[in-house]
Amino acid sequence: MGIVDQLYFRNEKRSIPEYSRTRDPVSMIGAVRKVNMESRKAIVAEFKRGSPSGFDLGRDEMPVDYFERIQSELIAGFSVLTQPDFFLGDFADLSGVQSLNVPILAKDFVGTRHMIEGCFNAGADVILLISDFLNPPEIRELADNALELGMEVLIEFHDPGRFPEIAETDGVILAYNRRNLRTMKIEEEIKAVNLLLSYEGIKFIESGIGKADFARLNKLDCNAFLIGQSMLEGELLPGVA
Repeated sequence: MGIVDQLYFRNEKRSIPEYSRTRDPVSMIGAVRKVNMESRKAIVAEFKRGSPSGFDLGRDEMPVDYFERIQSELIAGFSVLTQPDFFLGDFADLSGVQSLNVPILAKDFVGTRHMIEGCFNAGADVILLISDFLNPPEIRELADNALELGMEVLIEFHDPGRFPEIAETDGVILAYNRRNLRTMKIEEEIKAVNLLLSYEGIKFIESGIGKADFARLNKLDCNAFLIGQSMLEGELLPGVA
């Protein structure tokens, strides 16, 4: 069983801390469109302390401090890892970022309504559903649960075969994850990229986007990039054209 499969399996018994959100949901779709209106791609900046791919932040910093430091006109939202076992995340990190009043994605392996409610209560505006590990009825049910709470939904895929299953889900962000979450390797699939670009709604490209990748991918007709490691390490700055 791979790492991500293990995480979904553990979700059945996972305890989610109780929080009370401090503000109404903020639209990430609206924030991305605002940046796009200036003929620019938006960035969703991600905070994580570690990952199974080998990343280690290597410094003691709170996400709210990091996000305050890097804010720019291109940044349309924040992504916060909340999975503790392999990513050293915490729902307290998510809750603390609400004060910046910027859309927040709860970056976790959401597979239950209980988790969605926990993300909402901690201040998340968007949840992540990973289609490579969830079947279409599960995705539809979980998306509906989140939408009922006033949240938005980001559905990501790596396997091109999953795209037809999710492309007709209304009112969501679709994202192509360049990282294969079964191998943790970057395996950019041209077919998958082209499928994503055929989607008429808001579309993101995620994972392993360094400075050279950004320059190349920035020419594609997508709306935003989710970027973590290269910005956390200072390689790619949020104001880069």
